[in-house]
Amino acid sequence: MQRTEAYAWLATEMGVHEKRCHIGFFDLDQCLKVAQVSMEMFEDLTADHRVHDQKRIIHLSGNSNSRGMPCHVI
Repeated sequence: MQRTEAYAWLATEMGVHEKRCHIGFFDLDQCLKVAQVSMEMFEDLTADHRVHDQKRIIHLSGNSNSRGMPCHVI
C-alpha cells in the first residue's frame, strides 16, 4: 500500500476527508481509533502473509496430506 492509498484508507476508516486526515488534526479519541484500526489492518496483513508463507512451505516441502494440511514427521 502506497502512502496516498494509506491516507485514503485511513480517511475512510476515520470518516474524514483525505485533506483532514492527519494525526496533527485528530483529538485523543481519534488518535486512539487510528491506533486501533491500524493494528487491525496490520494483523490482517500479517495473517495473510503467514497463510501464504505456510502454503508455500508446504508446497515446497511436499509434506501435506490429502487436504493440503502439513504432515509432521516424527
